[in-house]
Amino acid sequence: LSLHEELPSCPYHCLHRFPRLVSASKNVCQQKMESGPCLALIKRYGYSVSLNKCVEFTYGGCMGNDNNFKTLQECEKKCLASKVYGKPVVQPVELPVADAAAVASGDICQMKLETGPCRGYIKRFGYDAKKGKCVKFIYGGCGGNENNFESRNQCKRRCKVQRSRSQK
Repeated sequence: LSLHEELPSCPYHCLHRFPRLVSASKNVCQQKMESGPCLALIKRYGYSVSLNKCVEFTYGGCMGNDNNFKTLQECEKKCLASKVYGKPVVQPVELPVADAAAVASGDICQMKLETGPCRGYIKRFGYDAKKGKCVKFIYGGCGGNENNFESRNQCKRRCKVQRSRSQK
């Protein structure tokens, strides 16, 4: 028997057999963005409670949860159209001491560059405090921190403002 004869259909169809995980949070927009265990690199959008906006992340192709939209507009329509009241259902995140100080001071430009746990390959820019400039790095598509900009100019604008404030 060949491999093709052993499989009832194309192996890519098996992705549809995985059920989606059900989150404890009933509000889609308060769910953590989940890439799922599969290894596809699918561009999706999800609502980030910490950033209070919809952001791009990489979906693996199976499982995950409902905080997973095909377009930015779809995410914004669902999550920005209505205010959510009450405390969000989120997992506590432990930050390294240096980053905790950066978060507390509001200076995202002092945060380390973080790829995050996902396996995407997205070109981004972040401020490297040791080098004193914005540098290119690869973002995995989820997680990470706010020191993550789509363009070098966005990074320069934000971190130039941060530098001038901290020097005064």
